[in-house]
Amino acid sequence: MAKTHSAQAIQALSELGFNGLEAEIYVFLQRESPATGYRVAQAIGKPAANVYKAVDTLLAKGAVELEDGKTRQLRPVPYRELLQRLGRRYRDHLTAAATSLSELPGPQEDVRIYQLQTRDQVLSRCRAMLEAAERIAVLDVFPEPYAALRPDLQAAIDRGLEVVIRLYSPDDIAGAQVVLSPDHEEILERLPAQWLNVVVDGSEFLMAVLRSGSGELVQAVWTASPLLSYVRHSSLMSEVGFAAVRRDLEMGASLPEIEKTVEAHRFVSTTEVSGYTRLLDALGLSLPADSSELEE
Repeated sequence: MAKTHSAQAIQALSELGFNGLEAEIYVFLQRESPATGYRVAQAIGKPAANVYKAVDTLLAKGAVELEDGKTRQLRPVPYRELLQRLGRRYRDHLTAAATSLSELPGPQEDVRIYQLQTRDQVLSRCRAMLEAAERIAVLDVFPEPYAALRPDLQAAIDRGLEVVIRLYSPDDIAGAQVVLSPDHEEILERLPAQWLNVVVDGSEFLMAVLRSGSGELVQAVWTASPLLSYVRHSSLMSEVGFAAVRRDLEMGASLPEIEKTVEAHRFVSTTEVSGYTRLLDALGLSLPADSSELEE
């Protein structure tokens, strides 16, 4: 068990920027210290010259301390202190990077379609889309990716973003327009995968298919093409609106109630999302003086 914990600790430190030998030395000193560099080298079975060099690096990183005496004993800096310092340094680097990058000229309009490679990349891109969205996010999402994104959706709603979701398992997320697909049980049984569609502001669009259970990515694409994103926004809103009307009809809703449902999904052909303006710009067109004519 101790060996397992040591291996896990070494791996964790490696992911924080320590090389393998540095991590192994630090973990050894956590277990047995103080110790000389020579003793460390003997204990872990590594050449003394390599260990001394790694110790010098650990001293420079502030990860170990060296006794000021003849024996030159080493001891590790307490791990909580070390991790706090590494965390502060990392946050400082993030701030400096953000400042430097913000001063660079922005990228040109990119309308290409990109393949995403992993589930983590898909979820990270979805979260970034939700954080950057200004007006509305529309989702058609199966239970597993929805569970992963639910906290991010709630955070987006809490900051004022309009969120419209078609779900395939019952849930009531506060502040969102939620429609449970009328055929959700049949669809989940028929399709042995997890589907995810996200469009924000009619301006960015992501589509992904994940394997049920494992969450392994089958295929995913993302684009900021205003043509593809705005068209997908409109079609997805239509699909969500149709599902909502079907729900109302099955529940015996009155005509005024159905009309209210339709009005709630009026973003189908709106000029109120940035994707529409981007689309006109891309086509070399301009918005009509009275753009409300497009919504009548």
